[in-house]
Amino acid sequence: MGSTGLANNDQFSMIFQKLDSIDSKLTQLDTIQITVNKITTRLDKIDQRVGGLETKIKDIEESRNHDSKTLNEIREKQKELVALKSKIDSLEATHKRADADIKKEVIDLKGRSMRDNLLFFGIPENTDPNNRESDADCVEKVLELIETKMEIADAKQSIKLHRAHRIGRFNNSKTRPIVDKFVYYPDREKVRLNGNKLSRPFGVSQQYPPEVMEARKLLVPIMLDARRQGKEAYISGSRLFINGQLYRDAGTGTGNGNH
Repeated sequence: MGSTGLANNDQFSMIFQKLDSIDSKLTQLDTIQITVNKITTRLDKIDQRVGGLETKIKDIEESRNHDSKTLNEIREKQKELVALKSKIDSLEATHKRADADIKKEVIDLKGRSMRDNLLFFGIPENTDPNNRESDADCVEKVLELIETKMEIADAKQSIKLHRAHRIGRFNNSKTRPIVDKFVYYPDREKVRLNGNKLSRPFGVSQQYPPEVMEARKLLVPIMLDARRQGKEAYISGSRLFINGQLYRDAGTGTGNGNH
């Protein structure tokens, strides 16, 4: 019995040791579980952060795609605007050319309508407000000047005028010129060529449209300077010829016009 009791004690001792070992391992397992739980919690948080980052990245990508699309649309609109501006510039240039052509045609028509006209300067004007000059009075005064001062005999009988009248606003301190329209162009030329027989204050010249007159004013000093240099220079319409060559100058805008 004694030896049997000792054996049982040893078995119980071994069982208790194993139980202690199991308890220790269970305790370790609890600690491991706690650690695993903590790790799991951290992983869950990391997953949440990663999910948030993925959402932000997706938003950024969508935003960039939208920006890229918007940029492409802007570039297309810019191309359309450039093309539209080119068309507008082309239309504007065409309009300017057409406008310039129309102005030339209008000036040409004005010049043709004045082809038979002459301007007479220095003929005394009746300033009495109660006895204003009539067109007939102007015709008579011009024919008198032609016959007596320009030495064209029988001008009153041989030269026919459509009409004659003063031009410009009345001014007591200034004698207005008279414009005459001749019935026959040869008569006009005959009178014009005799203009060198007139002396101050009288004078005679062709009538030109205002645009041509402005061009002639710019050309006169140039013509006189050329003549001082011994060159042959004359103005025809709105064009200046020096030694037989048409004078062109961008600064004065001259070089084109009617003869």
